[in-house]
Amino acid sequence: MIVTITEAEYFEILDRNGVVEWDSASLSTTIFVPEDDLGLGESCDPILQNCVTENAECVGDPGSATCQCMEGFLQEGENCEAWNPGLGEPCHPELAPCTAENAECVGEPGSQTCQCEEGLVQDGEICRMPFLGEECDPGLECAAENSDCLEHAGVWTCQCSMGFVQEQADCKIPAGGDCADSTECVSNAECTSDGNGETCMCQPGFQELFGFCTEAKSRRSTASNCPEFKE
Repeated sequence: MIVTITEAEYFEILDRNGVVEWDSASLSTTIFVPEDDLGLGESCDPILQNCVTENAECVGDPGSATCQCMEGFLQEGENCEAWNPGLGEPCHPELAPCTAENAECVGEPGSQTCQCEEGLVQDGEICRMPFLGEECDPGLECAAENSDCLEHAGVWTCQCSMGFVQEQADCKIPAGGDCADSTECVSNAECTSDGNGETCMCQPGFQELFGFCTEAKSRRSTASNCPEFKE
């Protein structure tokens, strides 16, 4: 490897390594530096910066310096890879910011890790708003539309807002509730005009039960289950 050095560097190397021909006209000179044993962790010269590993540099005082990965890179075997910390991994606010969306590098300097921003929960490698039934921070948003972070028995969780009922992962308008579109209503209900406005009403063949529209059973079917109707 060919390295160009300055006059000051030349005389420092001369003191340690012997004679190197100096070019006084250009105020610099080039020298050949052996590349053997200059991988990560190996001894090197901080003046020559003669580490051969990409994204590595010679760190330390002359005589005890070794090849280390540059800031912003991590050692992976014999290589220096870009430092792209995910959730829960060590990070640095400037040199190695968190890669996950809505995550931040928090903690004391030297022990910082990537964590989801306030009000968000970690779900694998992503940060998201809490779903219905999950714990939440008061005053912050939940994932489901028409839901709020509510307290019960000292625990704050995402629940459907007043006037809505939970249907799987969504908060819907119950049968009999005012609506503007059928997509707002519970399953098997339609937003229908009743003369006084738009209301979620169960479709034919379904009946209202606790705000939901369940399949209606005929009287004959119901009666046939009674002992006196069985042969």
